[in-house]
Amino acid sequence: MHVTRFPYWLSLICALLIGWRFWAGRAPATPRRLHQILYQGCALLLLLTLVAYYRNWLGPQVGLAMLALLCGFKILEARQGRDFYLLAYMILFLLLSHFFSNQSIFALLHALAVLFLLCVALFAHNDLEGSLGRPALLAGAGRSLLMAIPIAVLAFLLFPRFPGPLWGRMPNSETAVTGLSETMEPGSIVQVIRSREPVLRAEFHGPAPAQNQLYWRGPVLWQTNGRSWSQGPPAPRGGAARITHLNAPIQYSVVQEGTEQHRLFALELPAHAPAPFRFTPDMQLIAPHKLRSRSRYQITSFVDYRFFDQNADFKWRGLQLPPGSHPRSRVLARQWRQEGLNPRQLIDRALTYFHEQGFVYTLSPRALSGDNMDAFLFETREGFCEHYAAAFVVLMRAAGLPARIVTGYQGGTFNPLGNYYILRQSDAHAWTEVWLDQVGWMRVDPVTAVSPERIRNGMDEVLLSLNPPELLEPLLTPLVAGDWTRSLRNLLDSAGYQWSKWVLGYDIRHQRQLLRLLNLERFGTPALYGLLGAGLFGLLFLLLLILRAGARHAPGGADAARRCYDLFLRRLARAGIRILEYEGPLDCAARAGRLLPGSAPEIEALTKSYIRARYGGERAALAELHRRVHAFRPRPGRTRSTEHDQGLAPRHHNGTE
Repeated sequence: MHVTRFPYWLSLICALLIGWRFWAGRAPATPRRLHQILYQGCALLLLLTLVAYYRNWLGPQVGLAMLALLCGFKILEARQGRDFYLLAYMILFLLLSHFFSNQSIFALLHALAVLFLLCVALFAHNDLEGSLGRPALLAGAGRSLLMAIPIAVLAFLLFPRFPGPLWGRMPNSETAVTGLSETMEPGSIVQVIRSREPVLRAEFHGPAPAQNQLYWRGPVLWQTNGRSWSQGPPAPRGGAARITHLNAPIQYSVVQEGTEQHRLFALELPAHAPAPFRFTPDMQLIAPHKLRSRSRYQITSFVDYRFFDQNADFKWRGLQLPPGSHPRSRVLARQWRQEGLNPRQLIDRALTYFHEQGFVYTLSPRALSGDNMDAFLFETREGFCEHYAAAFVVLMRAAGLPARIVTGYQGGTFNPLGNYYILRQSDAHAWTEVWLDQVGWMRVDPVTAVSPERIRNGMDEVLLSLNPPELLEPLLTPLVAGDWTRSLRNLLDSAGYQWSKWVLGYDIRHQRQLLRLLNLERFGTPALYGLLGAGLFGLLFLLLLILRAGARHAPGGADAARRCYDLFLRRLARAGIRILEYEGPLDCAARAGRLLPGSAPEIEALTKSYIRARYGGERAALAELHRRVHAFRPRPGRTRSTEHDQGLAPRHHNGTE
């Protein structure tokens, strides 16, 4: 389970240690002194190597790596029963530690499979007589896990929840995704969209907006050095942004993956920041801490709005260009301005320029030399969304219109099985906002002038239209667009989403709702502990009764042979034959045969079946014993003996005897 988290050589060494133990059981014995030198020397050397690799003695990563290494060496030296149990406990701890960093449903299924195999090993280790076959071992392990499920469910529902984790979280290398950053340079978003990692899942509480209205707002970039863009210094404090909503509110729930960043994404334009999150002046949604695991929040947005900035310097910030940068782009923008075009006409003129001058939307544009914006606008004329967004903002600022770049995600893929939209890194996008005095900040997406299908149909359709190599096209197209693969992806993703929604999302608020439903909320935490304890005690008592009943009637093994033989002895006792403590099965059978001559052959055959089943472990003999015992009926016959010789149980005499 930790193979993706540990260095590859550590996993290889653990596998070699297991192989060494497997070989050592079949190879000639190594001298004890030599064995200890090799064993201890290798262990010390590898522990020092781990410390050098992680550059630390302490920490969850190096601690788990050491535990895995010691587990491998424990396999190598295990000889006694206590070694086996210690090894099992170490494996259980490694199993538990996997959930510190990955709590997906697939991690749970993986852990259950490992736990099942460990239970099988425990059953086999405790089968000292080797009477259980593989089906019995598998069935026993399965029953144990099934009996544990009610206890786990009860503890999950009623164990008191706390606002934060009980321990420090480990870095989540499996689910945390990097995604968009606070800077953008032509080519940076292309690197992001090559990943199919999920970013968030959104479930709308009502009709969803159209695909071309799904803009998920992220970092807002104001400042440029001529090649790259960044957020720049924080805006000075001013009045709150004035927002006018022009359509009905859209309510939805979001489950966002961990990003190791403070940023969250919301549909433009969010109306409020759910606690404990907040808005920046340019309406970025920010968390107070880094999002190292999935975050779930409910939010309301308006896709039709007017957004007026209240900071005094936003126009100045929205017009800045580095001195001497983009000379040809500045000349073009000034020409448009000198034509007397108003702000809306300037926007339309730039979009028309992109549409009519042979610009190409591609993920593999030619390299830009010299001034990158001038080279893009007048030479290569091919690029991705960040090229068009940066060039459009340069043209608007050069023409005297405040403008800025907004990065985030656009669109999403609808999953009909879960009734939600999933956004992946491949949906990363960049667009612009231009300030108009009577309108405020207005969204303008220059990609619509070059590749409108990107906004209308989503990124998957664009990837299919970008002409992959002929040899790869027959392979890539079914994988991306095939109905069966799409259905399978939807099914797997829906299972993970429902798991995150109902299991990982079960927090203190949901627990209070459950207690309110059970009319227990008014009793507080002590009552919750009492209810949990009573429920666990009741379940354990019920399981104890089930186990005792099963032990009384379950077939198989030496205990089953003994239970059958005890039934035979009870039938002899009812016939008046007392069992003597010093007698073994053969002596008992001989005496019972003398006292019950009519049943002597049956008693002899039954006892031989018992000996073969009880001491020889013969399963066929156990079945024969079971059949003979249930068919046995004592028949006294004609032989008489004294009561002392017969071992008769005491009885009442009627005087005539």
